[in-house]
Amino acid sequence: MLDYGFTVPHNIYDQVNNFEVKTSCRKGRGIPQALRAFARVTTVLTCDELTTMANEATQSDGRLARWPLKDTFREIQAHNILLSEFVQMMKCRDAKIEELESSNVPYCSSQFWCRRQMAIDLFRGEIRVLKSASAWVTNYCQSLSALS
Repeated sequence: MLDYGFTVPHNIYDQVNNFEVKTSCRKGRGIPQALRAFARVTTVLTCDELTTMANEATQSDGRLARWPLKDTFREIQAHNILLSEFVQMMKCRDAKIEELESSNVPYCSSQFWCRRQMAIDLFRGEIRVLKSASAWVTNYCQSLSALS
């Protein structure tokens, strides 16, 4: 909305599966690798673990935590951190939508009502993306659990 000045109430492109990210099975799509790498790094508890992660990175393309962690439990833990954040973000957006829809401002211009609806549409679009991301993370974690 900030870039183009409008929103699309039902955008067919606001789903996570439009991002190309391989799963543990080397197929499929998902959330951006940088975000997944960040979550993996946040699960590190000791300097040794970080060193191990850095060594793994040097053996591939040099990017820290780009590939799934070898420890399946930690990989699932990292993605559950993301899932928790996605759920919290959805709750915040739901609250904002409720606040906007319940606001009863008398004598406002049609431009105000148009902007209000665009804000609601934007939040709903973000919620669709977050739900899609949550579903992807949930499926990814379930597939990891089934492999172990």
